[in-house]
Amino acid sequence: GRWLHDLVFEEIVPTLADIDAAPPLQQPGMLLALSANLLARRRQLRGAAALTAREVVRDAQGLDAVQRAQLNELAAAAEPARFAAVPPQPPLLQRAATAGKSLLRSLQIPGAS
Repeated sequence: GRWLHDLVFEEIVPTLADIDAAPPLQQPGMLLALSANLLARRRQLRGAAALTAREVVRDAQGLDAVQRAQLNELAAAAEPARFAAVPPQPPLLQRAATAGKSLLRSLQIPGAS
């Protein structure tokens, strides 16, 4: 949970430009942090600082089925990208990044293309 806290509650939250410029292995975690930050600000997620990626999915409120699936796909790639001995394959990372950007678009983040 601490790594998500570090990303979600830094003074500078990653932008989509930052995420696009980051290595593919870092993008799912950055997108998850941006999503969690937005959900926390919208009061759709409590205690985001202390949550793991899976807990973010479990605890996020007010998401429709598509948004929840996108958040789940993002979380499924973010934890192994950060912690697994063998990193996820590039297609999984790309699908997670696409899901994360679609989630942000659906939550009405300007510039989430």
